[in-house]
Amino acid sequence: MEEILFTEGFIVLFILLSMLIHSIYIRKQLGRLEYRVFTIFQSLGILIVVSIMVFSMGSTTHYYLTSYFRSYDTTYLILIIRDIQAIAYKLLFIYSLFRNGEIREKGIYANFSVLKWQDIKYFTIKTEEIMEVTTNKKSVFSKKDKIVKWEVDNKEKIDILKGLLNEHTQQNDDILA
Repeated sequence: MEEILFTEGFIVLFILLSMLIHSIYIRKQLGRLEYRVFTIFQSLGILIVVSIMVFSMGSTTHYYLTSYFRSYDTTYLILIIRDIQAIAYKLLFIYSLFRNGEIREKGIYANFSVLKWQDIKYFTIKTEEIMEVTTNKKSVFSKKDKIVKWEVDNKEKIDILKGLLNEHTQQNDDILA
């Protein structure tokens, strides 16, 4: 039983520590937050994950309340530990959804990519909801310029992003779609 507690607890601590280190890394690499693009898909994802968290904790609590052998039942402890671990994974997912689409002092954090202003070659607007940012960084396998697709849920946010990117990058207007 102690081995399970130690192993599961270690995993939870590792997940929480990795979120903290990632947050510090982004702050150090890209500076203060200037603008956050929060889409409807991010909102729905967070809502669904929180609903699953509440349901899973409710089912574990229901099991405990209806169990006749509460004081001798190690299964309940294992379920609680696994629920805490699942909550840590879900918090990691919520964290990644929440951090996606940040425009910061020294660059952008989008789609798990750290893009500094000096690394951005240009950007194009593909549709009213999709923007592509082309960087100086090379893709690992193809050795072509890395392209980050950024999906935004409406045209007003695209216009805001276009203004912010124009402010921080030197780009020819003939590249814009």
